[in-house]
Amino acid sequence: GRRRRGGAKGATGSAGAMAPWETALQMTDFVGKEELSLDSMVEIVRTTLQVQRPGDEGERMLPDALSWIAVLCQQRGDARGAKLLMCEAVRAQESVCGATLHESVISLRQRHVRTLIDMKELCVAEKECNELVQMSIRLYGGRQDENVANALEDLALVKMELGQSERSLRLYLEALAIKDAARGTRRNLASAATLCAVGATHLHRKELDEALVAYRESLDIQSELLGSSVSESLVATLSEIGDILRIKGDYDGALQHLLRALPAQVKLSQSKESPEVAVVIVLIAGVLREKND
Repeated sequence: GRRRRGGAKGATGSAGAMAPWETALQMTDFVGKEELSLDSMVEIVRTTLQVQRPGDEGERMLPDALSWIAVLCQQRGDARGAKLLMCEAVRAQESVCGATLHESVISLRQRHVRTLIDMKELCVAEKECNELVQMSIRLYGGRQDENVANALEDLALVKMELGQSERSLRLYLEALAIKDAARGTRRNLASAATLCAVGATHLHRKELDEALVAYRESLDIQSELLGSSVSESLVATLSEIGDILRIKGDYDGALQHLLRALPAQVKLSQSKESPEVAVVIVLIAGVLREKND
């Protein structure tokens, strides 16, 4: 059966018009049908948009609509369809922008990279990331721009997936230095996120002390800037620190961080019975078990 369109009433703008994500939901009946070629699917989406938003506006919405359908393909396990649609979305965005060197094109290509990583097409993703780094440098006038840092982080992720952890670490550290310089301080959430990536890379390399330093610095920044608010990153950072301290045999320190993560996750999930809360409880139980053994 046809899926219902989501979203709140009035969120789509003019009466009867649908936003790209709503079009994507409407088009899911066509996703994965072998009898429809990529060209046919793109033409259906284009025609649907032109009916809803006549003229140039519908054409401008095409890249977003295609990329949303690509995401839906990926969620439904159709990785090949997701890849093809994302490639088509990039081409459509280049056509709309009239250039390949454009912020919107780079943004879509970064989403394409993540699709490639999920598909484990790592060599293709690596090539794409290297191109995106160079494009970002040209577009933003040099290497010292935060958008370049984001491109470097995508490349670092691919390098990690390829087993090149040392190269990945260097790229994350370069991205961190760029973000610090661009913001004039390390006390910002963007740098805190990169510090977590640095910590995760050290942890992958079994460098527990270095990982702990990076995670603790990130936690300090997040705690200061978030105040009484919580975030998924904060909970993840507390959990990672707790797990590292458990490995190092500091069970009291581990419990201190995990018991702080638990109410934060409950607040974030708005439920004590969410799967995410259960994960933190399992970590706490594991520490208590090892402490008492």
